[in-house]
Amino acid sequence: MNHSELMYNPHTIHSDDTALKMTVIRPAQAQDIPAMLQIWLDSSLLAHDFIPADYWQSQLVSMQQTYLPLAENFIIEDHAAVLGFASLLRDVSYLAALFIAPHAQGRGLGTRLLHALQQQCDALYLDVYSENQSAVHFYQSHGFCITGESTDEHTGHLEYRMAWSKHSTPKN
Repeated sequence: MNHSELMYNPHTIHSDDTALKMTVIRPAQAQDIPAMLQIWLDSSLLAHDFIPADYWQSQLVSMQQTYLPLAENFIIEDHAAVLGFASLLRDVSYLAALFIAPHAQGRGLGTRLLHALQQQCDALYLDVYSENQSAVHFYQSHGFCITGESTDEHTGHLEYRMAWSKHSTPKN
């Protein structure tokens, strides 16, 4: 499968009671990287406030030079404004990242990105901090189950391994 298989025609979604927004999911391009990095940092600081902010800031270069280049990256945008992204390591079915800009959260954009990936993959797994209960519940609501736990070697915080498969029904 290639990036073009995840391109979708724009869909109209309700972002509030009065306005309709046009959003599209497409493969990320080089010019999207600065916006993706800012979304990653802002969202990480918000969702992982149990980890010191300087840790996330110290990871920006690694994110740009190592992690994003290893993955297939897809963005969700509205009128050319990047609102979120997902990073997939397709060969191992690993969802390495799914981040929505804090100001755009709660509009269903994360669900749209995740569903786009689920349509293209037979199975996915990911790691999420156990303290990030909103993310744990988000993934559970989309068919992921907790399959294990480990301690993140960089932060010392507990992470859940979560998995989803088209061919199984979640129990939790």
